[in-house]
Amino acid sequence: MKRRRFLVIFIYLLLLISGPTTVLLNTPLSTVFRNQTTLIVTLQRLLGTVAYVMLFGQIVLGSKMGEWIKSLGGKAYRYHITHGLIAYVVILLHPLMQTVLDFKLRGPFAAAISLLPGSDIFLNFGKIALLLITAAVFVGYFRTKPFLRRNWRKFHILTYIAFIFVGIHSWNLGTDVKDFPFVLTFIFGGVVGNLIIFQKIYFYFSKKLMVN
Repeated sequence: MKRRRFLVIFIYLLLLISGPTTVLLNTPLSTVFRNQTTLIVTLQRLLGTVAYVMLFGQIVLGSKMGEWIKSLGGKAYRYHITHGLIAYVVILLHPLMQTVLDFKLRGPFAAAISLLPGSDIFLNFGKIALLLITAAVFVGYFRTKPFLRRNWRKFHILTYIAFIFVGIHSWNLGTDVKDFPFVLTFIFGGVVGNLIIFQKIYFYFSKKLMVN
């Protein structure tokens, strides 16, 4: 049990640090602190890579919770909740850095506009993903309410849709996504994450057909 837990944590940490490692390989520390703009952009890139991995971690944890409980014990569910809250903060900070940058360079009006949908479809994918994740977190947090207690799993599927949107957003706009070593993490997360999602869809519709 301890060896399995150590292996899972070790692999996850490797995935987690691959993003910051790629960012720092592409942007030497001597230039990161050159000015506020460079620092903000670098933080945004760091948060973006970490957010992708943490969202992937939530997909893996949440979709296989029964198996994780068998492997890691009852703490697996608490890990999922705690990890999810931390992931949400990281995910939220990523676009917030862009808002801060727009505020600094173009003023408060531009910062407010940056939060709204625009003409860039891939940027909009990221904004929609944030809304879906926010809704999933909200429902998960208040799932003890009668209506949400019965239906919270259905709303939690929003996380899966968000993961697909985040993948599209990241691949097309991410500065470091296609660079080593994070590209390996991105591809691995995309393949495994989408396999899990398609498996969930398959079993969902299979049960529907059996009922009908």
